[in-house]
Amino acid sequence: MANTLPSELLTKVFENISPCDNPRPTVHSCLVINKEWYDVALRLLYKDLVFFFGPQLDLFIACHDRWAVSSLTRSLTVYINRPPETPGGFYSDTQHSFLQLAADVIPRMNNLRSLSLARHHRVPACFIKKPIVSAILRSIPPSCTSLELALGTSDMIDIDGPELHLCEDLRPLLRRMQHVHIDMSSLCDAMFGTWDSDDCFHPIALPNLQSLHVPCVGMQNKTLCPERHQQDQGSLWKSIITALQLVVELPDTADADITVLGSVAPLSSYKLDTYTTLLRCHIKKGRTTTWAFPTTKYVVGGELQGRSWKMLLLYIRLNHETYMTNKQWIYTLAAGWPWRILNTDARLPAPWSSSAKWMPDEKLRIKTWEKWAKGSLDEVPMLLKNEELAGMRLIDAEEREGCDEVCLVEKTPAGFVRPSRWRRGQLFRASGE
Repeated sequence: MANTLPSELLTKVFENISPCDNPRPTVHSCLVINKEWYDVALRLLYKDLVFFFGPQLDLFIACHDRWAVSSLTRSLTVYINRPPETPGGFYSDTQHSFLQLAADVIPRMNNLRSLSLARHHRVPACFIKKPIVSAILRSIPPSCTSLELALGTSDMIDIDGPELHLCEDLRPLLRRMQHVHIDMSSLCDAMFGTWDSDDCFHPIALPNLQSLHVPCVGMQNKTLCPERHQQDQGSLWKSIITALQLVVELPDTADADITVLGSVAPLSSYKLDTYTTLLRCHIKKGRTTTWAFPTTKYVVGGELQGRSWKMLLLYIRLNHETYMTNKQWIYTLAAGWPWRILNTDARLPAPWSSSAKWMPDEKLRIKTWEKWAKGSLDEVPMLLKNEELAGMRLIDAEEREGCDEVCLVEKTPAGFVRPSRWRRGQLFRASGE
């Protein structure tokens, strides 16, 4: 009588272990059952590799299965999750481990299709030197066709090292990429073309591209690269959009979902009817459109063990849903989730995976306003109070032609006023002013 399940059925069993949680610890224990279980578990464990900085990464580099890395690994996610003040010397330790990974492991991943280097959502205050990022980019094998650098402003220069321009490192890689997400502290048009001696920009064709997202806004300020060719390029937002408009007009560039995320804030804090607005620009051949999403701050608070607490959240209206979350996720929501986090912490292009495998929004502390409203809220955003008074929606996401950086403004319906002494934030009936 057969003493094992068919490998196809066994694989399905492993894949459905605790679908809402990370199944890796359970699968690890299956390695010691027998040879058949070992082979199936190995395929699952090496398929989407996830590394955090620490002893496990060092152990993997020293003891990994070389055949499995070469033959089975489809995606690699590397998290920079260690703050610089960690005892033991962050910079030297991280440089050694990541450089070893880039030199000895990544180049042998012959079936790698996706690589993500990201700041983990639970440890936003961490850093990585640009030379390490550059080394990882240079180590990517030719099979890899999806790339994410979700670093925010974590990439930093090496004062004692050579000057590096990561946009120059990215440009040759982009030609073969299908899915791309580039989020770094400084960006410029060098990712998408070169300048000649007559100050003429020559864009590169992206024949394989399916999706590209470039955030020009984040939790901290982003800047144009100091190494950029033209020093007077204006805003980062306009510079990236202008370059991509030239890229999409090339006959060899594929028809892809290309988006750039930006923001615009009111010039005066005394006009609360004017909203900080996130802008998602969509670039197509012959047409550029922008979705504008209004956001407003919202403070929740309470008491815990006799102490009061407060937390700043953001309320955002998208074109399909309204959310309440912290600043960390507001940009991801506005971007439309171009890449997703799986239950295993692997990061993959959104088209690659089904929603059943995604980490639930609640686990990331992201909630729709409908779910927030079911809780016991003492206050709601002023916008909702105004809409209840007016009996209508006063502001919504809107799609625009072009890429103008213009804030959304809350409507003031006929029969209502906004007194300046309330900073134009609160709506009143005209008869009660």
